[in-house]
Amino acid sequence: MSQLYQDSMAIACEYGPATYFITVTASPRWEELQAALLPGQEPSDRPDLVVRVFHRKLTLLLKHLKSVFGKQMACVHVIEYQKRGLPHSHILLWVKNEYQPHSAEQMDKVCSFFNSKLLNSTHTDWK
Repeated sequence: MSQLYQDSMAIACEYGPATYFITVTASPRWEELQAALLPGQEPSDRPDLVVRVFHRKLTLLLKHLKSVFGKQMACVHVIEYQKRGLPHSHILLWVKNEYQPHSAEQMDKVCSFFNSKLLNSTHTDWK
């Protein structure tokens, strides 16, 4: 953990403040999760399924960040667990200057694409 922190600080010293700070939280209502539960089960009964689905979605999201935000210089993420047991991830992303949003309209486009295409889709849509 200490080494990861040192690596992250070295990246921040080299590239300056991150361009994007993204938080992704698992949802107990995800279709993939609901489909895997047995009748009468709640997502809190199957933390193994919650973690698997979250990890798969996070892996695919990290893979597809380039297509959304442009050329990356660096990316750092950490996974944490809430008291309810749902995982969430904090992602710091540094992109090259020519891909950074320079107006509110550009940022709105990025956010709307990010929300509609990536977070609300199933993992089979990303292949």
